[in-house]
Amino acid sequence: MRFFSLSHVQTYWLKHIALAALIAGVLFSIKHNDKQRIDTSIILIDLQEKSHKLEEWKGKWVILNFWATWCQPCREEIPSFIKLQSEFKDNNLQVIGIAIDQIEDVNEFVKIYSFNYPILIGQDQAISLAVQLGNQRQGLPFTVLISPSGKVLNRHLGAINHQQLQEFINPYKDKIKGLSNP
Repeated sequence: MRFFSLSHVQTYWLKHIALAALIAGVLFSIKHNDKQRIDTSIILIDLQEKSHKLEEWKGKWVILNFWATWCQPCREEIPSFIKLQSEFKDNNLQVIGIAIDQIEDVNEFVKIYSFNYPILIGQDQAISLAVQLGNQRQGLPFTVLISPSGKVLNRHLGAINHQQLQEFINPYKDKIKGLSNP
């Protein structure tokens, strides 16, 4: 039995075509993501059941972290967000935790940590927002960096430690600290 084999020339061209397609896909993705803005009209509640729209933080650098009390990787990354919020407390950066959970469970959970950033609660609205922001798999945890103008700049699906979080914001650190124009 003889298998189909490609000549060196055919292999060469197939590799280059595949590479060109990959580059085109990445460039399209970057261009598409560059235009993506967050829907600030979505309403979520806080732990006191007060309604909030994300537009309350318009004009700030925002890190949205989607998490749940039952998600072990989510629980492990919370100290990194607390530390980051402390590091940037005097700058224009706001971490916001969005729990995809029941308010009763989150209220019990927050007794474990001393959160220094707002926690909002959402079910379908929060899942919808996460999908809109690029979380097509609807996995947790999911983290997004948003510019003061509302542009999605970076996203991360899965647990993120403090060093990864620093790398996540590093391209924008001078702007966040007010050392250059946004």
